[in-house]
Amino acid sequence: MIHENHKRHEKNNRKNRIVGFFVLFVLFVSPRGAYFWLSWTMLFIEVGYRDTGRGSKAATIPQESLMLTTDENIVNVRLAVQYQINNAGDYLFNVKDREATLKQLTESVERAVIGANNMDFVLTEGRSEIVAQIKRDIQAAMDDYKAGIIIASVNLQDALPPEEVQGAFEDAICAREDKPLDQ
Repeated sequence: MIHENHKRHEKNNRKNRIVGFFVLFVLFVSPRGAYFWLSWTMLFIEVGYRDTGRGSKAATIPQESLMLTTDENIVNVRLAVQYQINNAGDYLFNVKDREATLKQLTESVERAVIGANNMDFVLTEGRSEIVAQIKRDIQAAMDDYKAGIIIASVNLQDALPPEEVQGAFEDAICAREDKPLDQ
């Protein structure tokens, strides 16, 4: 009996959260009549890190952030995806756990795109191309899922070698820059 009541309470709370989330309509009443205003808030997910707020440094999540490049180097990548709901019906009824689905899909797409490029490209000139490809691939998959989500932006927060080899990587860059031009 207690378990059944708990399940019913949990189900009701879930419904309330969904209703609460979608109560973004504001009704303005003035002498001229009633006006509706709809505000879709920007939502986001973090892959490879968690922003703890409070002005402290974001915590890196190695299981999500460490990626293998095509030249078999490991890169620590932190990514943020901003999205909006463009179809409330699809958002509510077509995908069961929307945020987890988007997060897992983003991580999968990110691994595929990073894995198809070499480390120098990921860390330097390829950042904008990588972000554009990740955004396109995530949006295509979410459209296939009919998830009711539109990807507003993908932000590559960091792309660095892992902390364990950061010093060696910096030494290699310095050595490359110190080479004489005639060689």
